[in-house]
Amino acid sequence: MLQGVYQILWSGSPSFATADTVILKTGTIPSGGTSITTSFTIPEAPFGMHFIRFAPQNSSGAVNFQFHVYPDLKVTPTSARVESNLSIKGYGFPAQDLVSVTLGTKVLESRISTDADGSFSCEAVIPKTVPVGTRKLTAKSAYASATDSLDFQVLPEPEPEPEPEPEPEEIVPTPSPNTGDSSNQPVVPYKKAPLKPTPISPMGHIYGVMGAQMVTFEWFGNATGSDITYILEINDDPDTFDQKALIHQEGIDSTVYTVELEPGSYYWRVKAVDGEGDESIWSYATYAFKVSELSNITGNLIRLIEDNDLTPLVVVLALVIGTFIAIRILVGLFRFMGGGGKL
Repeated sequence: MLQGVYQILWSGSPSFATADTVILKTGTIPSGGTSITTSFTIPEAPFGMHFIRFAPQNSSGAVNFQFHVYPDLKVTPTSARVESNLSIKGYGFPAQDLVSVTLGTKVLESRISTDADGSFSCEAVIPKTVPVGTRKLTAKSAYASATDSLDFQVLPEPEPEPEPEPEPEEIVPTPSPNTGDSSNQPVVPYKKAPLKPTPISPMGHIYGVMGAQMVTFEWFGNATGSDITYILEINDDPDTFDQKALIHQEGIDSTVYTVELEPGSYYWRVKAVDGEGDESIWSYATYAFKVSELSNITGNLIRLIEDNDLTPLVVVLALVIGTFIAIRILVGLFRFMGGGGKL
C-alpha cells in the first residue's frame, strides 16, 4: 500500500548522483492508494540513455525506469520564400557535438556547437537556389550520428525586403587608472566546472574471439581550455560504478585511451577535470561492449562440467553443443566484419 509524499527524479546515471539528478515533480499519494497516475515534462537532456525514478518518501519501494532521449528539430517559420530568415532550434542531440543543418541538398549551417544538454539554436537564410516546394530540413550531429528532419515549405515569388539598419555598436567604457571608481574595474568571470565529454566508442562493439584484447576508448572532448584532463572508469556492472570499478584511470590528457581487457562484457564512463581540480559530471556510454565472446562461452561450459561432475557421455555431448555454438558465433562475427564491424 502506497501513502504519503512522492518525487519523480531525473538523472543521467543509474546511481542518481546528487550533482546529476533533477526533481521533475513532487506529489502526494492518497491514503490507502494502491496505484497512482501522474504526468511530468522531460527536461532538456542530451541524446542517449537517461533514468527516471518514482521515489515514495515513506516507503522503500522506489522504482527506476530507463528513458532514451532522441533528437527533436524545430524551425520558425514552417514555410517561407527564398532569402527569408529561419530560426532553427534542436534538442536531444549529443552534448558538445557539432551539428550541420541542410535544406534539401543545400547546406544552411555547418559546425553548430551543441551545449551540455545537447541543444542548439541558429539563424539561417534560405538560399536562392533552393527549388520551390516541400523540402526536408535536416540536422545531423558529426560524431554520434544523431539525426532529425521535418518538412519545410519553400514558397514561390520572393518579395524583396528592406535591409535592416545596422545595430549601433556597444560602447564599452575604458577603465581609468587610479580613479578609485569601482565601476571601471575589470569584472572577474564566473568560474564554471568543465562540461562533461560525450562517449563515441566502444558502443555495442565486439572485440576479438579468444583471449584478452586491446580496446581503444574514444570520446568527444571539452574545448574550454588546454588544462583539461580526463578520468576513465571501466566496469562489468553499470549499477556498481560508485562502489567499485575494474579500471580507474586518471590524468588522461587525450580523448583516446587504449587498455587490455580480459574476456567479458563491459560498461564505461568518463568525466573531465580542469587544472584547478573542478570535475564535470560522469558521462556514460549508452551500450555495453564485449571482449572475446567465444572465450566466455568456453569458460562457462568448462565450469558447468567441473561444478556438476558430469559423466563422460554428458561431457562429450556438452562439448559437441559448445562447438556448434562456437561455430555459429564465429560465422556471425565474420559476417559482422564484412559489414564494417570490429573484431
